[in-house]
Amino acid sequence: MILKEREMHLRVNPISGQHTFLWFFILMVMLLVCCVPGSAAADEIAPGTSTFGISNHTGIIWRSAQIDGDRIVWAERTPGIAELHNIYLYNFTTGTETLVSSVLQDGKARNATMWGEHPVAISGNRIVWTTDMGIRLYDITTGRQSTPVGNSEDFRNHLVYHYPGISGDTIAWTQKPAGASPAPDIIAYNLTTGKKIVVSHGAWDKTGIRIDGSRIVWEDYRNDRTARDIYLYDLATGEERVICNRTGPQSEPKISGNRIVWSDRRDQNFDVYLFDIATGEEMVIATGIKEQEAADISGDRIIWMEWPSMLLYNPYDESNRLMMYDISTGKEYQILKDVPGIFAPVSSGNRIIFMDLAHIPADQRDNPRQDPVPEISLFTVDPSSFPLSKPTFATQVNATGTPLRVPDVISPVRTATQTPGFGTLCALSVLVIGILFIQIRRD
Repeated sequence: MILKEREMHLRVNPISGQHTFLWFFILMVMLLVCCVPGSAAADEIAPGTSTFGISNHTGIIWRSAQIDGDRIVWAERTPGIAELHNIYLYNFTTGTETLVSSVLQDGKARNATMWGEHPVAISGNRIVWTTDMGIRLYDITTGRQSTPVGNSEDFRNHLVYHYPGISGDTIAWTQKPAGASPAPDIIAYNLTTGKKIVVSHGAWDKTGIRIDGSRIVWEDYRNDRTARDIYLYDLATGEERVICNRTGPQSEPKISGNRIVWSDRRDQNFDVYLFDIATGEEMVIATGIKEQEAADISGDRIIWMEWPSMLLYNPYDESNRLMMYDISTGKEYQILKDVPGIFAPVSSGNRIIFMDLAHIPADQRDNPRQDPVPEISLFTVDPSSFPLSKPTFATQVNATGTPLRVPDVISPVRTATQTPGFGTLCALSVLVIGILFIQIRRD
């Protein structure tokens, strides 16, 4: 009898040990998934000062604020006046606000921006926006408006303009015939020479234009009508190139000198990526369980929004954070946290502006709102801690396309450690755990 009990023990014990090992392995995989780091720990807080509520109007501002130096512009929709916007300018140095263009002129809606998330842009002393009659320009120095590119009085040939951008003397935008649904073209126009160039033409959508010097970047749908890629066109060389066409959508490209940043969902949630034009290197800036979106770049500094997964997103969630990465030092910083509804950050030099809902009292944030009104706020990075990097410029060209300026050389960026995204780890973990459970059931 004792001998039989020993035989039974020897038969069962190896299986029991195998089960123990498998359960231990499953536990380790789950811990790995739960503890996978997001972007860097960002324990360091970026030194600087916050100024909330620069614009405390009653109008609706939606992702439209742009900044250049000490000036910001935005488009503000006044409730009850269709889907048109007033254009405002604010100067940080003087503290003055200017109504650049009003929806109503002589009792009629004229020269106001058309509906859109990004209807206005600024570069130096010039502001541009789109209207039903063309591209409008405002010269801050003279206080005068003009229409460098416009529609004729023949409404049968009218064009619809969107996504205006300006850098120096060059304006870029998308246009397509009114009342039809063809894919838009990307157009560039030189204010000095009057030369117009078709940057991109084809039977696919093109959105999210940004321009810096002679370089234009945008979201491009030519490879997949449901997913976006990032493309670049250089006016100086006349060459187009794909920057990123990985699986999943790539969106919201921004450019500064030789560097392009965007939001990338190749790993099932949004991460921030950087591409260096000079070196041809791609670098992951922020990744992890949370969503990293709305990236912008100015010189050596990249900023972005970080919030919970889209399934758990709440615009009043105070766990939303505004983050910053310094390329020159390789360090990540937390700029702001516990401010509800931070979104659409943009930067210029040491200044960062963003939209927020911080003005809504904490005890009212749970009340349902059909259309909450965001405000524009400012964060000024401490210049003594983060001095401005040497400015870099993309090449400017003359009417014949000859470069007028050679871009400054940027040192190559370091290649970050490429770790699997959270979505990839989840998929692998589910597969491994499933296989292990099947093995256990067989045993």
